[in-house]
Amino acid sequence: MLNLIKEGVRGGTSFCTQKINTANNENNPQGFDPTKERTHLLYFDVVSLYATAMLDKFPQGDYEWLENQELENIDCITYDGADETGYILKVDLGYPETLQDATVDLPLAPEKELS
Repeated sequence: MLNLIKEGVRGGTSFCTQKINTANNENNPQGFDPTKERTHLLYFDVVSLYATAMLDKFPQGDYEWLENQELENIDCITYDGADETGYILKVDLGYPETLQDATVDLPLAPEKELS
């Protein structure tokens, strides 16, 4: 059980979809070109993993493996996390290619991969 939890520990997902970009405005110390479109750079923490995790309940004991019948009774779609019982699930996910294309910049279920 401890190994399952250790496998799930990872840092927050951090990446830039456009690798290089330069702001073009009066505040840019590298210069401003008034003949080009004025642009600014902005950073969004779109997942806010740390802040969100700090609002959630933390596991505190009484861990147990569930039997297959108990697993089948869990409705992952409607589960809201408000119950006293929480779950850690190890799953294989698959979703349509159209959804993969729509989420290429922000994957639905990022994972830690060992290289």
